[in-house]
Amino acid sequence: MPQLTKQQKRERLIRHRLEQSIRLSTAWLRALPDFLIIGGLKCGTTSLYQYLCTHPQIHAAMRKELFYFDRFFDRGTYWYRSHFPMDFNHQNWLTGEASPHYIQHPLAAERIRELMPNIKLIVLLRDPVLRLLSHYKHNVRNGWETLDFAAAMEAEESRVAQTLQDTVDHPEVFEFDALKFSYFRKGLYADQLVRWYSVFPPAQILVLQSESLFRNPRAVVDQTLHFLGLEPHECDEFPQFNAATNEVELPTDVGDIAARYAEPNERLYQLINCRFGWMESGNPMPG
Repeated sequence: MPQLTKQQKRERLIRHRLEQSIRLSTAWLRALPDFLIIGGLKCGTTSLYQYLCTHPQIHAAMRKELFYFDRFFDRGTYWYRSHFPMDFNHQNWLTGEASPHYIQHPLAAERIRELMPNIKLIVLLRDPVLRLLSHYKHNVRNGWETLDFAAAMEAEESRVAQTLQDTVDHPEVFEFDALKFSYFRKGLYADQLVRWYSVFPPAQILVLQSESLFRNPRAVVDQTLHFLGLEPHECDEFPQFNAATNEVELPTDVGDIAARYAEPNERLYQLINCRFGWMESGNPMPG
């Protein structure tokens, strides 16, 4: 792709600011989302969101990830609404977004309920060991992680624990690193979901297995559409989005990590009344 000239960059910036101004000025006329994909990170949320947005009755947000209820909450609801379609004939279509850090943020559930008490929430959960490995690779590729794998795992608690508590004590101050470097903690799904079930009724929360999405995307998309009250639609292509490459060095033995997840996984299975059988049937599409 050819590089833009300074003039082209300037024109693009002007267009962006003009569009942003128009969206903000019409925010009060725009829809609030009908559904949110709240997590988890590196669990296939981008793929699921893109598949859903091919449905003729789902209108995409301006961006898939808005990070409003965790990172940009201080920007206000007008800023949030400015990213969604105009609220014309909204009874005939749905809109939503997918910000995979929401599930872990200690204040996101309450913030969402206050604005959208009837929202439908979708959760994708992947084998936590594979999710952790993919998360680490993602951070290394993006230049966010400079530690080797073992050092990053050892440093997680000191990087994350106090920052998450500070977010609760001082919600006006948010350190994104608390979520960015939560390699092991992000796989403690039961701990995260308990908070959401205490805020929303179970009927408003759909928990899906990432491996099922990877193996049979059509079935999972149809299940999600049914949850949203929409009919299935014909779609023959299900490309994988954000597929990882293997240039990052990872450990070959993850048995110790899997052992640490055994008890948390059991608590998850009891919470959702479903067993996923992680680390019992091989590695489904690592990435």
